[in-house]
Amino acid sequence: ILNEATARIRNQDLEFEEEHSEIKEVEEVLNSLNRMKEALKESLCQQWNLEKGREEQIAALAHDIKTPLTVIRGNAELLGEGDLSGEEREYAQDILQSVTMMEEYLAILNGILTKEGREGTLEEQKTGRPSDSLADLFEEQARLLASAGQIRVHFRRTALGGEILCNENQLLRSFQNVFSNAMDYSPENGGIEVSMEMRTEDGRRYLAVTVEDEGEGFTPQDLKYASKQFYQGDQSRSSKAHYGLGLYTAERFAKAQGGRLEIGNAETRGGRVTIFILTN
Repeated sequence: ILNEATARIRNQDLEFEEEHSEIKEVEEVLNSLNRMKEALKESLCQQWNLEKGREEQIAALAHDIKTPLTVIRGNAELLGEGDLSGEEREYAQDILQSVTMMEEYLAILNGILTKEGREGTLEEQKTGRPSDSLADLFEEQARLLASAGQIRVHFRRTALGGEILCNENQLLRSFQNVFSNAMDYSPENGGIEVSMEMRTEDGRRYLAVTVEDEGEGFTPQDLKYASKQFYQGDQSRSSKAHYGLGLYTAERFAKAQGGRLEIGNAETRGGRVTIFILTN
């Protein structure tokens, strides 16, 4: 009886009738197990209701975001039809490109909220892409983000090779999170350096994408916990609110592609984050 009760509780099968025994000591243990079962059932119900409420709020917000995005897209398209200078037309295209990316992220978010999406969050279809082509995409996104934040960005790139079997969207989001984190902690009129090169470790070849900023760098505590979920670091280094998801998400996506995240400090000053992406 004791083995059966504990096995059911362990498997979270909590819909079973209370058992009893004529042996006093066994009866006391069974009573304790029954109280544990009821407490666990109540806790699981509260957790389920909380998660359900969060999912409904996220779904509602994702739906509501579509409205301002539609306005931004419409206005940017109207601007593009006007008499713009070359630089102004480039800004309008950057806005439209960013809106398209946000719409894609919303579609992914809505998919994650479904049962099928939750089961396959990190198992999205992978395709082959030359490392040079992926590096071009990273440079394009860095220029776009740096332009919006008025941050100087310098690119350093050696000869790249090999093909990367990856989910391009996840790797792009990983790079965007790392670069955005560097922007957040860069001083006014500061700069960011993005370097890309091939590295070999333990017989495997990686595309190593390194982002260095000119901020105060990571503290020892940051280096230990920076990629942990919800870790926010020292708020005094930046006036912006952080929710501790950027580097956590970047590492999660990098690992899903067979890579990893390496966090450290530059030799002079500033933080340095490297994304290692496995190549064939």
